[in-house]
Amino acid sequence: MTAWRRALVAAAWSVLLAAAPAQVTLTHQDAQGVPVCTLRAWASGGCDGGLGLGFVTVDLQNVDGRPHTVAVSVASVPWGSADVRTLRSAVLQPGEQRRLFQPLTVPPTHALLTLEVDGVGREVQLDCSRGGGVVALLLTDRPELGPASLEAVQALPSRWSKRTPDQVVVAGDHVPADWRMFTAFTAVVVDGGGALDADRQQALCRYAAAGGTVVVAGADRLASGALRELAARDIGAIGFGQVIAIPAFGGDTTAMRARLARAATVGQGLPVATSLLQEQTIGGLGETPVTAFVLVILLFAILVGPVNFIVLRRRRQPMLALLTVPLLGFGTTALILTYGVFHDGFGVRGVVTSFTALDQPRRECSAFAARTLFAGLAPDELTMGEQAVLLSPRASYGGGHSGDRWSWNGDRERLDGAVLPSRTPTPLLTVQQGTARQRLTLRRVGEDRLEVLAGGGVEPRGELVLRDLDGRWWRGTDGQLSPVADAVGAALLQNACARLELIGRHADQGHGPDPRGVPLPGYLGAPGSYLTAVAAAPWLDEHGLSVDYDVARHYVAGRLHEEDFVR
Repeated sequence: MTAWRRALVAAAWSVLLAAAPAQVTLTHQDAQGVPVCTLRAWASGGCDGGLGLGFVTVDLQNVDGRPHTVAVSVASVPWGSADVRTLRSAVLQPGEQRRLFQPLTVPPTHALLTLEVDGVGREVQLDCSRGGGVVALLLTDRPELGPASLEAVQALPSRWSKRTPDQVVVAGDHVPADWRMFTAFTAVVVDGGGALDADRQQALCRYAAAGGTVVVAGADRLASGALRELAARDIGAIGFGQVIAIPAFGGDTTAMRARLARAATVGQGLPVATSLLQEQTIGGLGETPVTAFVLVILLFAILVGPVNFIVLRRRRQPMLALLTVPLLGFGTTALILTYGVFHDGFGVRGVVTSFTALDQPRRECSAFAARTLFAGLAPDELTMGEQAVLLSPRASYGGGHSGDRWSWNGDRERLDGAVLPSRTPTPLLTVQQGTARQRLTLRRVGEDRLEVLAGGGVEPRGELVLRDLDGRWWRGTDGQLSPVADAVGAALLQNACARLELIGRHADQGHGPDPRGVPLPGYLGAPGSYLTAVAAAPWLDEHGLSVDYDVARHYVAGRLHEEDFVR
């Protein structure tokens, strides 16, 4: 291919596959028609599969000589199946400019953006279109790098290799410093020559630890920050995800492709198994109490039959049966309904399955927690701090459950209680990344025994498979570990991973198992790592709820530090 044809193809790819998100603008006017506030916004949506958050960048400017209270909301369209909404507000001083970031849930493909100034609102439709396979976010000040970035994304091992990846190009200072708003993207590609401050670098490291993929081109050109440090160490795996350093764009792509070919396989968004999005069975909930119902029906039969007949005969008012029989029927029905209400309770109960990557040297944890909750009374609101995001599959995708709503107030970091509607089993997914003080600590007892110490917050339940910092394999139960041969230890770990993968797979309606299975951290199996089930996971965010769990399954893949071994 000649040089001019290559340039033409590169330009076409740049236009078609590396386009900036579509923008919308609004100008709010007062009653006299004088402009008061202007808004410019564009959405970066990510993948249309799985769950996660993209973001809407909102630029506001007060063009009036007086301060104004401004509120911006992004909501799903009323004719769609989803019911999601986010809200942020600000007080703008005369002439002030402000940039806000709104989380964008999966879907919608379109949303309604509302600008409200001093209580008066205007509405416009916002394009939130998403890609159907791999979708990357390119952070660069040079949009012409789009084709080179897309080539890097295509070199990543992918379960969507037959689809051409999509890509969104955004400047580094036009993205949030919040890891949660990258979770709808398969990968984030960073141009090391662009502007990326320390806060956004930290956010990208946290996104990677939560299961994302970050590709850094020319890491030595980045400003100082956590991402530059990780990329310089070329550590690859971090938490459930990976950070991959490649040469700067514009040079030979051979080394880049070789480096990316060794990366972990990527899918759509975060590596969440389909089973974690499904409704889990809460034991005893809604089950018919046969014995109690038989007794109630038997009592009704006695009352409406012999007792009613004898009483009315003595009163010589047989025609009252036209009144007493229906009343007894309604009373029995009310009794059954009341029993059912009190049987299921008024608090919050449920089941939870969680998978945690506990990085003890960094004092961090990354976790996926799939809950199915039943609330006798819907809560007023739920909390959602910066370390976790709570996602609702039914609110995001619909599916006939009109009561499910995901409504986030960004000023207060609160979710409306309708995310957990009353008396309805509701699947919810928590994606969490942040600090964790809990750790597995061990004591060496001679050369042939390790003992788990109490009080660290990690209490193994069942089998624990561990490889110490010297590479020696151990296994045990009840906190007592014995050494095993290398081949045996590796096989034990492989079998344990296979069991976890089966938990994470879901076969339903003939679609077969989810090929993603359970996400497992890349350091698992290396010296200083372990895998076990635990009795409790106190690091998990409960979002302000007090839940009585009927079943709790918690699995931890951890990484140890020297200080975790006590003589």
